[in-house]
Amino acid sequence: MTENENEKISVGLIRAVIEKEIRTMDDYTYWRCRAVTVLWDELYLIKVNGIKRAAVLDNNYAILAGVAVVLSKENESIVAKMMWLSSKEAAKPYSSMVVYLTKGSDI
Repeated sequence: MTENENEKISVGLIRAVIEKEIRTMDDYTYWRCRAVTVLWDELYLIKVNGIKRAAVLDNNYAILAGVAVVLSKENESIVAKMMWLSSKEAAKPYSSMVVYLTKGSDI
């Protein structure tokens, strides 16, 4: 799973989308979402050093689609998020990433 750093999703936005969809159903015109739980606190991160830049970043310095899926499959885990740690524009061929996993036992 990749995330564009410019597209931040807020709890308010999630609530608004849920309420809009539920209110389209019969007898739910005034339905209100009372809570939204964001699970980022339940992710487990690891730092991975020596990642080949060309293997994970495209020409626009975005993480390539499918990298998280491949890492998940190869390591029998679920990668929820990945972040490149050094400046993406730097010409270094290798650098470090933070990989967020869904289970602590996968670390």
